[in-house]
Amino acid sequence: MVKLPWLYMNESSKPSPCPMVTGTRAESEAVISGLRDLGIDIDEVTEQLEVEGVDKFTASWGELLTTVSDGLAGAAEQVTSGDAR
Repeated sequence: MVKLPWLYMNESSKPSPCPMVTGTRAESEAVISGLRDLGIDIDEVTEQLEVEGVDKFTASWGELLTTVSDGLAGAAEQVTSGDAR
């Protein structure tokens, strides 16, 4: 069995290999430290992204439930009126 690398869509809408995380723990800690030196609180940024992500998911989930519910109601109406195909 051939395993393909994870792919993502690039600007040209063609699949490309996902960028790999490279470097050492010390290098990563230096980047985080550099962000803090610039006044960026990575914990605050992470929390904000989590909250916004959950909010967007919740809104999308609600829209999906409404769409499915409306579709089911329409189908039930067709069945009870004898218009089902």
